[in-house]
Amino acid sequence: MSRRRWILLGAATLALVAGGVLRGVRPPSGGTATGSEVQAQAQADARAEAGELLETLDQLEARLLAGRQTVSLWTELSARHREVSELACSSLELHAQAMAREVAKSAKRSAELKRRRMAAVELARPSSR
Repeated sequence: MSRRRWILLGAATLALVAGGVLRGVRPPSGGTATGSEVQAQAQADARAEAGELLETLDQLEARLLAGRQTVSLWTELSARHREVSELACSSLELHAQAMAREVAKSAKRSAELKRRRMAAVELARPSSR
């Protein structure tokens, strides 16, 4: 059963119990209210209270659904962030490896250029022998 039905069932039970209790209650001496009038008033009060309870339940349900949507949103954002972070890390790793290869090539070129310059200087220098 849904919650709304349980609440309606509870309100109906409350109205029946209140009606049964009020049947045994006699109006004060000199009172003009009859048993049926008191019972009708009790049922009207019970219906009004049931309506208020249903309204409160509807408000709670709306808050629950809004909270559920918020949790769903944050879960989706978290999953997206995780995916983007993984992609960024793998991209950064590849970029760092490429940079390291370029630095190694540059160092090798610099060493080769230095070796050539030294060789050229040695050839240009007159032999002292």
